[in-house]
Amino acid sequence: MTHLDFQDRSYEIWLSSSLNSEDLDLSGSHKVIQLFSPRNFTELLNPKLLFGGVINLIKVFSPTKANISIFLMPSPFDWIYYRILRVKKQIVVTCIHDLKSHAGEKWPTLNSTLFRLKMSDIVVAFSQHIASELRSKTSREILVAGLPRKLQLAGPVGSDVKTLIQIMKSHELPIVLLIGRQRKYKDSEAFLNLAHEYQSSALFVIAGEGLIQDTGKSKTIFINRWLSNTEFMEIIANANIVFFPYSEASQSGNIPIVMEEKKIVVATSQSGLVEQLSRYPLKVIYDGEKSGEISLALANALAIHAASDRYNIGNPPNHLIPLPEVIDAIEHKLNTRRRAD
Repeated sequence: MTHLDFQDRSYEIWLSSSLNSEDLDLSGSHKVIQLFSPRNFTELLNPKLLFGGVINLIKVFSPTKANISIFLMPSPFDWIYYRILRVKKQIVVTCIHDLKSHAGEKWPTLNSTLFRLKMSDIVVAFSQHIASELRSKTSREILVAGLPRKLQLAGPVGSDVKTLIQIMKSHELPIVLLIGRQRKYKDSEAFLNLAHEYQSSALFVIAGEGLIQDTGKSKTIFINRWLSNTEFMEIIANANIVFFPYSEASQSGNIPIVMEEKKIVVATSQSGLVEQLSRYPLKVIYDGEKSGEISLALANALAIHAASDRYNIGNPPNHLIPLPEVIDAIEHKLNTRRRAD
């Protein structure tokens, strides 16, 4: 869980509308502001998103005791938010997940990221890989933080997920899972093809909102909708192998959670994913661009699962400083600057 504590300072947390504020253990004098962050320009035409942007403008113009603003996610309205906050002389902390949008998505643009870098006092990245890319674009100091390893259990469990959990618990074959928002760059099609070819070796499950469709060629189980935190954690808890067949990635927010649950992780050799898994023993890394590699990766993962009773990995290693400690470091920097002034 992420714990943010700014002691005597007031602050604002700007959250994407797709995030749950329950995932943040907040203390001190703070205010949570929900951002509406569309994944592409078409979604900008959504009246709800535009209305949300107008409401946020009212909030940012309104008087506040906060003098620190932390942006955890980008928004198409950032060019307005940041300028207003700079005029109000607030300290702006920006978390950057990716330098630019993924394949199949048009937001955030590279220019929007460069703008946020320019307007920020402090920048936080969630992998050394993305931090290195950012340092080539800005002279700002880049702090690196680890992503949360747990989600606070919140939200209902639907009847479809309850049925899925029962099947996962009672099934004789290993459970192979692809979970989270299904997007083009996550290459769920490769996972589906794998499921079709090896349906006699494992039960394949795809859970999460997205455009993926059941081809009817395999016995893959689909839960095609947004998952509550409780559903998300329960599905992972009952899986054996979790796939990340991404064609590109700076990092994955799901990998730390899966490692904490001590599941076997299968991921492509994207630099950000390799970094996250560098000290985790229950992993299989493969080249997603080479034909047949994903099949070999599954075979290796199944072999690890067959011998799983021989593995005792203890607490999964975390080579990055947790976000709360990075926030503490930011507070220390701000106090040092304040004393210098």
